[in-house]
Amino acid sequence: MRRTLKLALLAFTLSVATIYGAAAAGNEIAISDPNAQIYVQGVPVMFPNEHGEYMPAISYQGSTYMPVRSAGEWMGKNVGWNGATQTITLSGSVDSVIHGENEAVNGAVFHGIKEGTAVLCPERKVYLDGEQVTFKNEKGTVIYPIDFLNVTYLPVRSIGELTGMNVKWVGSQDGNMGLIFLRMPLNEAERSSLQTYAQNLQAAAEKLYDISETFRQAIPARVVITETQYTVVDQKKAQAALTEMQQQIAEMQKLCQSDSTLVQYYQNEILSNLKTLHTAAQTVSNMLSQNDFDTVIEGEGVMGISLPIVHSGSNTVLQMTAHMREVIEQTGFIDPFANI
Repeated sequence: MRRTLKLALLAFTLSVATIYGAAAAGNEIAISDPNAQIYVQGVPVMFPNEHGEYMPAISYQGSTYMPVRSAGEWMGKNVGWNGATQTITLSGSVDSVIHGENEAVNGAVFHGIKEGTAVLCPERKVYLDGEQVTFKNEKGTVIYPIDFLNVTYLPVRSIGELTGMNVKWVGSQDGNMGLIFLRMPLNEAERSSLQTYAQNLQAAAEKLYDISETFRQAIPARVVITETQYTVVDQKKAQAALTEMQQQIAEMQKLCQSDSTLVQYYQNEILSNLKTLHTAAQTVSNMLSQNDFDTVIEGEGVMGISLPIVHSGSNTVLQMTAHMREVIEQTGFIDPFANI
């Protein structure tokens, strides 16, 4: 999930002398992890470099910065670099690309940061379609590109605004990461329609969770040594819950029909999880109807296959709908279990 992903990144402190050499002296700056998830058009984004490694966002004096390569991809521009003149060009017209966190594959390299050093580059110029760009922070103060890990970083806010997107920052709440939203403007009717859509979907997800809770009570989990076992204490109740669960999944699949690009990422994630949950529920239902248990202990059937998915799948769906609401409403962290 997006909030646990950053915790898996390797934390390290970087020596500027190691990366840039003594010539960088005088422009050294202290940078840190912005501790924020960045959303672009509803997608929680990541920043892959040309080698498929994932670069971190960085923070300096209250501004969040991103790699120039990703900035060009967001804007649909070719990125050029002239080392002799210290000039970056963003030009032409190519397909815009936004890399979501679900693109990361097992074994991918993540460059993480808690705090470290980089190089401020006031001499480094950026041109967008032939026009020099001056970057400013939220207060209107001029800010400059940063060189980190031999990659030029540009301010996220400026890149979003140059792309025509609204930018909103929501600080961290109750230990949760902060959120940075970038999206194309919505009119009031569009915003209201999407809020209603997400709220209806969350209500349906809460109902699915309640059904799953009934199932968990009928087939509770218990740990035996190092193995999790699921004991069938009320087979009839479990079977009824599985039938109701499949019906509710079908209802949610009908609800997931928005064509707004802003919700496509999470809508697709929800549909994928619903499909997996439906398959698992059907598998367990068939096993129960055939008394197909792994073993029987003191007259009660014990099962293992597909049970973890049925137990936890509704939690994932509920969390996804909450994330969708965060993207639409831009109000910060929404507790998915607040109404449970």
